[in-house]
Amino acid sequence: MKTLFGFSQDEASRLARLGSGSAVRSLDGGLVRWHRGTRADGIDSVAEQLFPASHWPALRALIFVANDQEKKDGSTKGMQMTVETSSLLQERVAGVDETINSLTEAYAAKDFSKLAELVMKDSDNFHACCLDTKPPLPYLNDTSRLIIDLVHRFNSGKTPHENQEKKQPETPEAAYTFDAGPNACIYIEEVNVREFLKYAAGHLRFAPAAKAKIQEILGVDVETLPDTPLILDLIYSTVGGEPQILAHQMS
Repeated sequence: MKTLFGFSQDEASRLARLGSGSAVRSLDGGLVRWHRGTRADGIDSVAEQLFPASHWPALRALIFVANDQEKKDGSTKGMQMTVETSSLLQERVAGVDETINSLTEAYAAKDFSKLAELVMKDSDNFHACCLDTKPPLPYLNDTSRLIIDLVHRFNSGKTPHENQEKKQPETPEAAYTFDAGPNACIYIEEVNVREFLKYAAGHLRFAPAAKAKIQEILGVDVETLPDTPLILDLIYSTVGGEPQILAHQMS
């Protein structure tokens, strides 16, 4: 968009915010920080690329779709309710800069363990604020909670049937995060993707489309559990790049 219409970075950010605040983070690839700004008119609330997509080529994202229906409470309305009623939100806001700085340091160093701990803690904190809203916003469902448990057990090397008291300290090799909804984004490095998908296939039930994608990635048939919550779809992605202008092809 910037190249096509000649906008500056700041102009493009401000225009993108007309559609969605978080859309400003999609104008560039890699790791992008959305600055909240200080001006009342919001003109300085813009996005800045901190690292290009090429900085961490081994990083991957697995999106587990647990629900593809429209939310009862949309994100805009839900966040307005949280701002008005959640007592936990102010504590979250007070720690935002520290969290972002720590996450940026972890990303710069490609320190996955540190990144994973920060991402999961922030996700848990966000949904605690959602539940602290009046009335509560229970965005996570049974499948979401099962995925959270699955990730922690994968990181600790345990199976769902082993005694929780025997659990060893985690060395994070996968990290979950949820936005205002039940669908999980799993951050993981490429070297651990196959092992994690095999683990997930042994403990979750996948719809045919999602199961086919797992089998395509692994290159083998997999069996999934029939009596667990259903994963409707699976999306596998590298770190996103910035939008590209494609040359028109004449046939």
